[in-house]
Amino acid sequence: MPPPAMNKKAKPFPAQKPIPEPVAERTLWQSYQALPANTRLKFSVGMAIFAATGIAVSNYLEKKIPVPEPSAENK
Repeated sequence: MPPPAMNKKAKPFPAQKPIPEPVAERTLWQSYQALPANTRLKFSVGMAIFAATGIAVSNYLEKKIPVPEPSAENK
């Protein structure tokens, strides 16, 4: 006999409530929430990869081109 959790059918997620404002009057957050969950996930993962790449490139360039030490003339 399978475990009790396998006997129950998975309930689908409740549908999102439609955003009543017209597209031109939505805030950025409301527009983001109106996107399908799969699209939001892909967008968020893409932004995280972009940020991580920027940090990696910044660290690489900092090692290749070190910051010059301040001289007495600059003070």
